[in-house]
Amino acid sequence: MTHLNGLNISNFISFKGNATQTEGADKIKTSEPKGATLPPVLKQDTFVKSTPSETSKIEQYDDDYDEEYEKEQAKWLQKRLSELDKAAQNLESQTLEELRCILELRLSLQYEAPEAEPSLKTIADTIISKLDKESVDTKEAADIWRLMSVNTDCMTENADRELSRIIAHASILLHSIGQERYQANFDTLQEAFKDINAEFSGRVKTAKSIEEKIPHRIKNNLRNGENLFNATSDICGYRLVTDGSNEQGEKIMERIEKLTKDGKYTLFSISSHGENPYISKDEIERLHDEKGFEYTIKQYPGFTGTNIILKDKEDKKLEIQIIGKEVNKINIKEHKFYKLWTLSEDEHRKYFTSRRDIGAYEEYMNACYAYARGLELGTIDKNTEKPELPEGLCEDLRLI
Repeated sequence: MTHLNGLNISNFISFKGNATQTEGADKIKTSEPKGATLPPVLKQDTFVKSTPSETSKIEQYDDDYDEEYEKEQAKWLQKRLSELDKAAQNLESQTLEELRCILELRLSLQYEAPEAEPSLKTIADTIISKLDKESVDTKEAADIWRLMSVNTDCMTENADRELSRIIAHASILLHSIGQERYQANFDTLQEAFKDINAEFSGRVKTAKSIEEKIPHRIKNNLRNGENLFNATSDICGYRLVTDGSNEQGEKIMERIEKLTKDGKYTLFSISSHGENPYISKDEIERLHDEKGFEYTIKQYPGFTGTNIILKDKEDKKLEIQIIGKEVNKINIKEHKFYKLWTLSEDEHRKYFTSRRDIGAYEEYMNACYAYARGLELGTIDKNTEKPELPEGLCEDLRLI
């Protein structure tokens, strides 16, 4: 363990020259007016005691300021190192909330004192040892994630590595919670939708998929006070593949209304996508007026589907996706394109070499979704010419 007596505080400080010029200093003239001459009464052999120039005053001020600034920074650093040193001596006895505070302090010193104890690795190990299926879904655990999400842009490589270990461990726990809850919801929903002639299926999001999602969507949801399981929102996901008719969409919404009236679930949000969505805008707004929930309606080209988030009796979220059978065929293939954004630059270049390629493929993708939705609605004949993959793009990207 590193103690204060073994630390050379000056090694951690390099603030000289970083001081900001004071307001108004840039307005001070630091040179004589153009064409200035000595007063005629002064001769070459006359000596006059002069006062310091404005320039030298500024330089003197900067020197004094830098020195004072360094002293204050040294005090700040010593105080923080003392707090860290004290925490290191009884780290195992700290609660998750206390560990969050220690982690925040340690992250604030990741550049100034990289060798100070407790190290980020030690703190990460301790947090991981205390996170189980019960504690991972608490406010305290969510606060740790919130802290990590606001520091993502200013991490050292070491800090990023240690925090990633915490995320990976928590993702395994969240996946395990999802597995425990999955079947009961599956049975309830399958029974509710059994007579509407739609294909019902479900899945639990993998730990790896949860891990990839945490740095992105979870950050926004955590700000709204959600726990980690609910911030992910679709750890338990279910899908209804319909014939695409408006009538079938209405039947699904009738069953969801009944589930909420029976007290089995609470309607949390509806997100509807596509020019010709499966649930009409009027129906969503009617339900909203009756029950109140978040909703978005995105009637533009591209993916067509409706995602419904419910909360069960224990206030845990699950997602139901409604999609037509023809659109679903496109969506399964298009998911490869969706995943391309998570690949390395080199992998990405195998499929797209320019922005023009990406734009052309997006237009093709939108046309494929419109074609598939038209087949479902009967507005497009199955013999109609299919959209063509843009010339030069990899055959792996063909959707139809």
